[in-house]
Amino acid sequence: MTYKPNIDITVIGGGIVGLSTAALLSEAGFSIAVIDAGKLETKPFSTESPYDLRVSAMNLASMQIFRHLGIEDKILSERASAYTQMHIWDENSLAKIDFHADDAQQEQLGYIIENNIIINNLTNLLKEKSNVNLRPNTTLKSLEVSHDGIHLNLGNKTLHTQLLIGADGQYSKVRSLSKIPTELGSFNQSAIVCRIQTEQAHQQSAFQCFHLTGPIAYLPLNDGSSSIVWSCDTDYAKQILALSDDEFALAVEQAMQSKLGAVKLLSPRVGFDLAQQHAQTYLASKTVLVGDAAHRTHPLAGLGANLGLQDAAVLAETLISANERKGFFNQHSTLRRYERIRKHQNALVLDAMQAFKSGFGSDAASASSVREFAFNRANQFAPLKNLLSRLATGISGDLPEVCKPKW
Repeated sequence: MTYKPNIDITVIGGGIVGLSTAALLSEAGFSIAVIDAGKLETKPFSTESPYDLRVSAMNLASMQIFRHLGIEDKILSERASAYTQMHIWDENSLAKIDFHADDAQQEQLGYIIENNIIINNLTNLLKEKSNVNLRPNTTLKSLEVSHDGIHLNLGNKTLHTQLLIGADGQYSKVRSLSKIPTELGSFNQSAIVCRIQTEQAHQQSAFQCFHLTGPIAYLPLNDGSSSIVWSCDTDYAKQILALSDDEFALAVEQAMQSKLGAVKLLSPRVGFDLAQQHAQTYLASKTVLVGDAAHRTHPLAGLGANLGLQDAAVLAETLISANERKGFFNQHSTLRRYERIRKHQNALVLDAMQAFKSGFGSDAASASSVREFAFNRANQFAPLKNLLSRLATGISGDLPEVCKPKW
């Protein structure tokens, strides 16, 4: 049976990466549908609203995407917190390294932003676009590919589209239905997130301490509090989550070696399992993956959302370029150009994070010595430190146009 597509591009997933992909593509005039199982609701921002426990460390390249879309100022006005310094050290050696925005010739290294604030602003932006159709409370049930598009079964609804973009996270239904194989790896770790108040001011600095059981990080929020991400071995995470609030606060302080003094818990604790996965291909017939649907790594470097946004930028640039050349934006050769760029770059990051986690998880004397030498050498050698600082901001390397700094 042949179906005639009536939508150019359908994005499955209403998270940061999916909405950003839709927003970038909408500028080229494509007709776009965004499908999400959630409500895709927006609420006026209020300083009285509870902080979202899920925050992202957005680098400057990602912020440039939001600037390009015209929503950066709005996002920054809604409790975003710039961070100008990063202090990283190892509990089991004298290894340490400090980054400052000045090292990268920038005013800040990035911003800590609540995920729901980014999603809210992207959703509001898309609601204003006549060529974008938001479809909340909708789940993809099945799909059928034909020569001129894809027929999507959405339960009691159907949709015909020329290109399907899977931005539906680590348990991607698009990836599963498209039979795209994925390489899975387990860190045997869980992450615990919550909001805390520290005795001493964070001074717009991020802090991270590496332990044999995993790293713990303080991320500065704009009211003086901090968000923490404590990644640790799964059995240890269960023990920590079972502690009382006061016991947990003391455990956090001790894990951070009292870097900012005593700790007070300001929110519930939420834990989630960590895993690394990478799709063996980002493509299927008239289908492409972005973000966590394609790759997922350890949060120790805060790169997850930034990698996904780079996927979005490269894919949009590739599809728009093909369309402008009167090419078929959904053909394999077009999608393959996107995959060649992003799969290689993402693989390098995933491999680096695996090595980083393994290296800091070893108590061997040789590993400790290597960590100490590498970190302290980088901390003392200005050209290398400046390069690492620029990498941390995301402004180095071969960037898509919308990610290139204009400041």
